[in-house]
Amino acid sequence: MVANQETDSLELVKLILDDKGYQVLTTSLDQVLQKAENELPDLIFLGFPSNESTLLDIPKKLKSNQKTKHIPTIISTPQDTSESRKLSEKLNADGYLPEPFTAELLLSTVKSQINHNRRVRFHKQLGIQYGRLYGKNVLFEFDPFSNYHMTVRDFIFENISNGDDIIVVTPFTKNFVKDFPYPKNIKFFDLTSDIMISQIVEDYSQGLFTLIFDNINHFVGLTSWAHVSKYLSDINNILLKSGVTSLFLLDQTNNNKNINSIRNNFRNHLSYTKNGLNIIKLI
Repeated sequence: MVANQETDSLELVKLILDDKGYQVLTTSLDQVLQKAENELPDLIFLGFPSNESTLLDIPKKLKSNQKTKHIPTIISTPQDTSESRKLSEKLNADGYLPEPFTAELLLSTVKSQINHNRRVRFHKQLGIQYGRLYGKNVLFEFDPFSNYHMTVRDFIFENISNGDDIIVVTPFTKNFVKDFPYPKNIKFFDLTSDIMISQIVEDYSQGLFTLIFDNINHFVGLTSWAHVSKYLSDINNILLKSGVTSLFLLDQTNNNKNINSIRNNFRNHLSYTKNGLNIIKLI
């Protein structure tokens, strides 16, 4: 996401990034907070004209917002002075680019920030030490009317960036394929009533992988609450012994009385609502 009050500067940055295949969203500085919440971009580039000091609280607001605090920000100003650099640090920016900058410097800075952040982005959203979730089975309850899928995307990117392949068990393969540029790192299995997670774990035991189970509600529709509860109990034991990190998705708007039997199978429990990602239980 590129935000600037000056149209020429905004279009120049967009043109450079577009040319290298980035998907670029543009906005004015006074709209960036709302649009960042809605879109959750990989990075936010903020261009500040010298006469717009009243807008300098934007980076702080981005970093204090539960939904956007994990997104790296790069600040650009017309003057390259020690005061400008100190200001960018004071505003909690992740990077600083003085104008004028070269296309090469812009691209290298953006690439570096995105690649670094993808390795830790999911953990940063939770505000926990990197690696806390590794080897854990996690229940991920979501509000289907939120942009929870972007956080699932962050979870996948983080694990790919750290050397894992991703196994996705889902009836919605097309929904995943369109969002990910790493087809070689993601393997899809159709979610059926007789899906054998134990066999998948055995087949891929020689490599590092992360499991996404999408989703429990659909699985219940194929079988029953009682079957799914027993199935999850058995599978969780297998996953724990193998050290596989797993994320099981559950639509939290389902108020069936049996839903607690699903929750009780997980020692680690996250929730994504319209206000962002939260820890319910983490051991």
